[in-house]
Amino acid sequence: MSVTINGSGQVPVQVIQAVKTDTFTTTSSSFTTVTGLSASITPTNSSNKVLVIISVTGSQQVGANDAYLGIFRNSTQIALGDASSSRIRSTSQLMSANAGWSTNVAFSFVDSPATTSSVTYTVQARTNTGSNLYINRGDSDSDGAVGAGRTASSIIVMEISG
Repeated sequence: MSVTINGSGQVPVQVIQAVKTDTFTTTSSSFTTVTGLSASITPTNSSNKVLVIISVTGSQQVGANDAYLGIFRNSTQIALGDASSSRIRSTSQLMSANAGWSTNVAFSFVDSPATTSSVTYTVQARTNTGSNLYINRGDSDSDGAVGAGRTASSIIVMEISG
């Protein structure tokens, strides 16, 4: 089956997906790989692009507003905001109307790895103040507590020809 993207004749060549169903917690103030949210792909042509799609559900410790997500190609951060003074450059910031409840971040980015070697895309997370950042759970993690659900997160990488 052939799929046309943007009418340009570009077609998906390969699709890799990783789904994380367990939880992850960090207090790191440096970007740290979220275990289970990485996908490796070997482009078949160095001019091909890679579409990276993430869907991550996470939360912060109540009272904290400093949870950040980044997408990395190998060790290089991609899809990040511009530099501005001491502000943290990231792909997204986890925020919710009710601190401690989970919120979802969905993000897509077309990358140009310019290689036919294997590349690994990872979702990484960090805080700024050492407070808890949770993936796939809320701050309250006790039975019957409001916002104490468990969720799933994913990363999809898709090589696009052309």
